[in-house]
Amino acid sequence: MDHYLIDQMNDVRLKLHPPQPREVVLRFNQSSEGLYSGYETILKDNDRFRFYYRVLAEAKHDLDTEVTHVSESEDGIHWARPKLGIYEIHGSKENNVVLARNRSCHNLALVIDANPNYLPDQRYKALGGAGKPGLLAFASSDGLHWKQIRDEPVITQGAFDSQNNVFWSVSGKQHVFYFRILHQGVRWIACTTSEDFIHWTDPVS
Repeated sequence: MDHYLIDQMNDVRLKLHPPQPREVVLRFNQSSEGLYSGYETILKDNDRFRFYYRVLAEAKHDLDTEVTHVSESEDGIHWARPKLGIYEIHGSKENNVVLARNRSCHNLALVIDANPNYLPDQRYKALGGAGKPGLLAFASSDGLHWKQIRDEPVITQGAFDSQNNVFWSVSGKQHVFYFRILHQGVRWIACTTSEDFIHWTDPVS
């Protein structure tokens, strides 16, 4: 809901509920994590929650230091870092890394596909990429083992330098993706849609 949908308001105003600080449920205090970790996404998959987040231990951007981690929880309060053994980082596979050595780790936007006709090996989907040439599309059957759907970027118009959001619109019967663009030096939010997660409409800001 925003002012665009409201004809007029008399003696009322829109106000978001202010967030209230609560207990910390996960600290980025592992040796591979650090101050520059962030861009969190929490997904509920049946009886468990999955907490995806970008890890950047130092203030530099290269393919070996910027990775995507996952933690799991049954109640959303107590979290554990699974030992997945998928990627070797700093000489060890004893870690919870689900994607590495890919610029898409910078701002990976993940979703469990609510499309009733999703492909079994693409139940999880994601978009990510920092700057040019654009955003890459990923898919996973289990949310842990990811593959790139195609080599070329699927979305090329945008700044792609912040956290993005993607979801399946039940009413629109299509994927919807929100991301940031620059317009005359000002930060704007743009939207694009797709029926197959590969071919996206021209962004509307």
